[in-house]
Amino acid sequence: MDKPRCLAISTQGDTLVPVDDDCRPLAPARTWMDTRTGDLIPPLEAQVDSQTWYETTGSRLRPYAAGMTIAWLREHKPDVYAQAARFALVEDFVVERLTGRPMLDFPNASRTLMFDIRLREWSGRLTDVIGVEQERLSPTLPSGAVAGLLSEEAAEALGIKAGIPVALGGHDQTCAAVGAGVVSPGEILLSCGTAWVLLASVDRVLLDGERGRVQTYCHAAPDRWALLTAHAGGNVLAWMRETLYGGDAVTYAEIDADAQRALDEGGPGLLVLPHFYGANSPHWMRQARGVIAGITLGRRREDLALGMLRGVGLEVMRHFATFRDMGAAPDEIRMIGGGAKSRLWAQIIADCTPGVSAGIFESVDEVVAALPISARFAPDPSKASLYEELLVDSVALSAALRPIWEKRQDK
Repeated sequence: MDKPRCLAISTQGDTLVPVDDDCRPLAPARTWMDTRTGDLIPPLEAQVDSQTWYETTGSRLRPYAAGMTIAWLREHKPDVYAQAARFALVEDFVVERLTGRPMLDFPNASRTLMFDIRLREWSGRLTDVIGVEQERLSPTLPSGAVAGLLSEEAAEALGIKAGIPVALGGHDQTCAAVGAGVVSPGEILLSCGTAWVLLASVDRVLLDGERGRVQTYCHAAPDRWALLTAHAGGNVLAWMRETLYGGDAVTYAEIDADAQRALDEGGPGLLVLPHFYGANSPHWMRQARGVIAGITLGRRREDLALGMLRGVGLEVMRHFATFRDMGAAPDEIRMIGGGAKSRLWAQIIADCTPGVSAGIFESVDEVVAALPISARFAPDPSKASLYEELLVDSVALSAALRPIWEKRQDK
């Protein structure tokens, strides 16, 4: 096997850990799934209004962001906060361990609520409000920039040659977008994992006015930005397999086949809202819960399987429409991940949306031009009215249930 000539770091976003001068953690890392910081949003918005946060960073104040972790440490762990030489995300933590130099890429920095996505630099006004000196944050560079050279110590631990370049990658979804060739306007990545993530590539900063339904942040592709939404996806199917199919004894392919049988038999389908852990963008209803509407004694697992696939697909349709409303003009979706293995699910996505699926390199564009496409799914025009009707019903059902969800949010 060829010896590596370079290392590049792609990481999950938003997780943060305070470290000392030797890059040793002073407290456990806090991941994006920890929502304890939510109580700090009102006092931060009292200092800088929510629209200014959004216009500067591309995101409204959300509990998952790394900047919220710093504010939480200042409030609840003042000793750790005071001792921290630096507040590190996953990437700059790993990069410093590899090279001795902390460096952070633009995409990860632009998710922290402290980074100006137009100027591509830390915002002094917002870091002051969060309560952190910029000297305690890592320097930032574009994705693909060389952060440093692999140290002797790190090379020995990895069993590879010292001195090779260590490059900045980016937030995992932006790197997945580059890998899928989603780097130009009009292209969308649909990353089908535990959660389903939609990422649209744009060549200018696009925001959603006062609605703020979508996060806008820096792309790993040069001089481009990304629009991001996320919702429950593969974990909904996993829940159904565990709850209704008896767990690992049944494969996802069998559930897929059940859904196909229900589709072939026709008849009115179930309407599923897949908000099993709340509804993120573009709804932003943390208190929302999953709904299966239309259950009767005559329903079978096959109907539930089809309803789940369609319910997740309708969320994609809703996010797709949001991108279009913002001016992203999407016309192509590239689907990757476990869910992309389901030809039925892929066809449902195509029918829900108006789009058709469409070592040394000099540029990202040169790389993506040669990427293979495993399969293409064109929309079935005869299904258009069905999914338009289902989306109208889904939106109406969400709106009707919102007062109930809000009343029960603490129960």
